[in-house]
Amino acid sequence: MNIKEIREKSKSELNDALLNFLKEGFELRMQNNSSQLADNSKLNKNKKTIARIKTVMRENQSEK
Repeated sequence: MNIKEIREKSKSELNDALLNFLKEGFELRMQNNSSQLADNSKLNKNKKTIARIKTVMRENQSEK
């Protein structure tokens, strides 16, 4: 998910997306710890997407 897609989402959609990415991040960490994760780059991509979502949420909050 790129920043343009994130900026187009509403507040509730951002909350839902954040929750989904946090759950996915937990699952990825568990797979990584048990050596089941084949592609380690998914962890970094997930972290960066979470950061993007939180940044947009903070920007929207400060605009009000």
